[in-house]
Amino acid sequence: MAERALDDASKAMLAVVLGVAHQSERCILTHAEAAVVAGVTRQQLIEALNLTIVFGGAPGYGFAAFALDTFDTFTTKTSTPEPLSA
Repeated sequence: MAERALDDASKAMLAVVLGVAHQSERCILTHAEAAVVAGVTRQQLIEALNLTIVFGGAPGYGFAAFALDTFDTFTTKTSTPEPLSA
């Protein structure tokens, strides 16, 4: 099997960005969680979302903010809580 050019994190991030570009809340909700699971960092997503704003104009801003908020929500849900110290 041939080596893939894009890793899972890159594909997941692209899927979020495409959801923003198409102004699809359903896509953003689905793919933001996949991006967290794939290991996309907040900074990586911010940089990718900036491109949607540049190319998509003002309407992309609101959807980009929604995508980042959704990503942050899933990040919080999937993070391992710190153990309580005795």
